[in-house]
Amino acid sequence: MMVVSRKEHQLLIAYEYIHGANLEEIIHKSCPIKLNGNDKMFVALEIGMAVEYIHGRHIIHQDIKPANILVSERSKTAYLTDWGLANMKDSLAQFGAAAPGEMCGPRYAGSELYMAPELLLNNERCTSMSDMWSLGLTCLEMFTDSEPWVLNNRGALPGLLLKQRLPHALAKLQSCLTEIVEPLVEYEPQLRMNATALVTRLKSKVDLVKRYGFNF
Repeated sequence: MMVVSRKEHQLLIAYEYIHGANLEEIIHKSCPIKLNGNDKMFVALEIGMAVEYIHGRHIIHQDIKPANILVSERSKTAYLTDWGLANMKDSLAQFGAAAPGEMCGPRYAGSELYMAPELLLNNERCTSMSDMWSLGLTCLEMFTDSEPWVLNNRGALPGLLLKQRLPHALAKLQSCLTEIVEPLVEYEPQLRMNATALVTRLKSKVDLVKRYGFNF
């Protein structure tokens, strides 16, 4: 749950308290929350549905990454958090924070390791498709328990993107999950799978879990 209110010239955002941990902690650190393959599929679906919802309302998150996904310890429900960089465009006009169509949030932003190539290399304006790249890397990291890129230093990433190299963790991805992740990390934004198509594919995987007890 999230509540938004206005105080003078500021927007105040209050979030529901989630007793749990973020996905980065769950993947890479000692954490009481453990996710098996099927749990990860449900997390991917929940975040995919959240992204589908915001994109349908002209909101671009701009900083999707494991650290910004909270998972409840009890239910393992996933929540997309940290909206400080979001470009909400028309959605905040009703609060008087911006005129209709005006940008709310940075032109492009995010965490470098998860930023789409067109943002990091060309300084292009953030779009829903740049969110999908970030979501693809996040899902890849979750499904493989590995960082998407193997880097000697952070400065090496632009060179890899310039050569259009695929994220290294793809080599560890189960073949049954390639249709989920690979279409999200296309270098051409127009070729990336959108949130609605992603949700459709994830629902088909979750249906295998529910109906047939399939384990990922």
